[in-house]
Amino acid sequence: MVKNSDATLSYSIRQLSTGCSTMPNHSISEAAKIVGKHRSTIQKHIREGKLSRLIDYEGNPYIETSELLRVYKDLIRGVGNSSRVHVEKQQLSTGGSTHKITELEARLESEKGKREKAEALLHKAEEGEASWKEIADRLTFLLTDQSQKQPSKTNVQYEKFMRKITR
Repeated sequence: MVKNSDATLSYSIRQLSTGCSTMPNHSISEAAKIVGKHRSTIQKHIREGKLSRLIDYEGNPYIETSELLRVYKDLIRGVGNSSRVHVEKQQLSTGGSTHKITELEARLESEKGKREKAEALLHKAEEGEASWKEIADRLTFLLTDQSQKQPSKTNVQYEKFMRKITR
């Protein structure tokens, strides 16, 4: 029987019990490491029918996580405290990562503030542009020659009448 360290075994147990495995299927060697058995023991259990294996599309044998839980659940449940110890060790080892995450979150908030200020300035500039366009339109109207008289309706009618008579 291959002996695993508490950390490796507790990781495997956590992986099996939570279903958080990155691979739901395991090679025979991986399965042996997870349950703390020797590879030949796993193969013997397959031959005896205690453990079932499947074949992938490339012809490689694999064992599903659920099958490992079914057959070796007593072995997996027996560890208990070592998984808690592993979690505590992992939390201590990721302390630097937690600090980095906090730093990145603060930086993200700072960038969000900058973006909001930029959007406010853009909105203000757009309002200013609309105001200047309105002023330009008024000035254009005032500067155009308004002295040309538009023909009145009565003048147009008189001119039509005169054309008919003179023909």
